[in-house]
Amino acid sequence: MIEAAMWIIYFCSLYLAVFWLLVLVAGKKKTERKFSEWPLVSILVPAYNEGECVGECLNSLLQLDYPRQKLEIIAINDGSTDTTLKEMQKFSEQVKVIDLEENKGTKAVPLNEGLRQAKGEFVACLDSDSIVESDVLKKMLKSFTDEDIGAVTPALKVYKPESMVEKLQWFEYILAIFLRKLMSFIDSVYVTPGPFTLYRKKVLEEVGYFDEDNITEDMEMALRIQKHQYRIENVEDAYIHCYSPESLVNLYQQRRRWYEGLTANTFKYYDLFFNRSYGDFGILMPLNVVSVGVLLVSTGLFSYYFLEPLIRQVINLYLVEFDFMVFLKNMEFNMLLLDFDYTKIFVMGAVAVMGVLTLVLSHRMSREKILKHGFKPLLVFMMFYFSFLGYMWAGTLARMVFGRKKKW
Repeated sequence: MIEAAMWIIYFCSLYLAVFWLLVLVAGKKKTERKFSEWPLVSILVPAYNEGECVGECLNSLLQLDYPRQKLEIIAINDGSTDTTLKEMQKFSEQVKVIDLEENKGTKAVPLNEGLRQAKGEFVACLDSDSIVESDVLKKMLKSFTDEDIGAVTPALKVYKPESMVEKLQWFEYILAIFLRKLMSFIDSVYVTPGPFTLYRKKVLEEVGYFDEDNITEDMEMALRIQKHQYRIENVEDAYIHCYSPESLVNLYQQRRRWYEGLTANTFKYYDLFFNRSYGDFGILMPLNVVSVGVLLVSTGLFSYYFLEPLIRQVINLYLVEFDFMVFLKNMEFNMLLLDFDYTKIFVMGAVAVMGVLTLVLSHRMSREKILKHGFKPLLVFMMFYFSFLGYMWAGTLARMVFGRKKKW
């Protein structure tokens, strides 16, 4: 049974890697829309207890390379109990500030309040813990080449990573830039990220505003846009820099919300699965479920074959007061070439090569050096990070059994 599970993991991993590389090779050429006059754009910045970073966020928006008279910035304080409102009011001469006295529990509430007051032809939503580069807005507007494009997503990077956890997320975000671009090649983007996704406002008015009962409103909106047969494009060099969790505990809290939202939205939009009306997107959605299953099973196998025997052996040696230094000094390796299972070695090697190739291509697309933060974070990312995510998925699914409600 375990042997069969391992081969399924190998096959699925290779299939997904080859699939995305083929999508890259066959990717469509980039076209740009030319504006005779830049349109009015409204930018919504909802914030709940983000007093430490909302000022930096708003200041970055004021530095955008875009005609000021064509830019409407709306900051929404969602019942914060810290200095968020005070920080917003420092920009009141250039930014419209909305103060909601009570926090309703989801980010969709302040977003919808901002939408009701927005005057722009296009509307961007920006998480208050994010910082935009000055050229992002013009780059993203140029991707609205057809009327059936409902939204355009940016490229997200971790802002000034310092801890090991932040550096690991750096690699994950770089990889996500690559994968989101590939998804846009086949019109299969399924998340419109909170950090500066740009929407055509009339599309939001047609499909309905953000779901105020949904804890991952950005994913739910993307799925709804896809269901209404609008396309979602991506600009791989429109960079938004996001603060990320500094510790594993905070990372788990963030991912728990993401994974609960993904699970809920998957059930909500299950009718898109294998539906020919939605083209490649109807196939990609089931592949996402398969990917989660592969992650969970591979994490279980990793624990069974590597962690459990290692921990058990260390405990046993500790209990008999074994001298590790003597063991290491006298350790011998007696391995015969005939002892290896070369079929497994070949398949595992192929999976590893595909993984390294994908990571290299991701950094090349993102214009980043793969060793920017040193070799150690890269090694930990490749060896262990996805197992960490697997444990977080397992914890999330276990928690969902108890039906607890998660707020933003």
